[in-house]
Amino acid sequence: MAKLRILVVEDEVIIAEDLKNKLQSLDYEVCALAYNYEDALLQLKKTKPDLALIDIQLSDLKDGIDLACIIKEEHRIPFLYVTSNADSHTIDRAKNTQPNGYIVKPFNKRELYAAIEIAINKKSNTSQQKQKEREDSPLFIKESHRYTQIDKEAIKWLKAEANYTKIQTQQSQHLVRGKLKAILEQLPTNFIRIHKSYAVNLRQVKAAQHAYVQIDEEK
Repeated sequence: MAKLRILVVEDEVIIAEDLKNKLQSLDYEVCALAYNYEDALLQLKKTKPDLALIDIQLSDLKDGIDLACIIKEEHRIPFLYVTSNADSHTIDRAKNTQPNGYIVKPFNKRELYAAIEIAINKKSNTSQQKQKEREDSPLFIKESHRYTQIDKEAIKWLKAEANYTKIQTQQSQHLVRGKLKAILEQLPTNFIRIHKSYAVNLRQVKAAQHAYVQIDEEK
């Protein structure tokens, strides 16, 4: 099983190195150390970590809470605050970002390990719950002035057409307003995007080659 890859965001070099050593001794992989807000943004894109540990007070105009907002909006990975600031104002600001944990310095390895494992387990449970909801919830599309329910498993493929998406089912074809990405977010994981313009239901795929997939007699 691959090691959990962690980004450490801490402006004090000595503290960052100590945290790195603690994490490595717990068998986690530290994919990068970032010492300020801008460096953290760069490392998030470059290393694509599984989790981030963020110090709130950074030697920059923007702090760890500002960084957490970007993580929630663009990267969607779990993050924990690691900080010596436990005053009510800081905690209130931090709570608004819905972190996966909050570790107050000083802390030991056992506390660090527990916080990380709880955060990862929470993310896993949340992902499973969301997947179940996507599988169980009906898909309604608006056509003319009414909403029609579509059997998700009857969908064969979807095609992006500007701000619309074409949905091909076993019996019919529908053109609905909405980008392909937004439609896919309502479908279970057996629907995958194979091209910027196409997504398919894997359960409907008959064959695949490097240039196309085949569903029934369609390529």
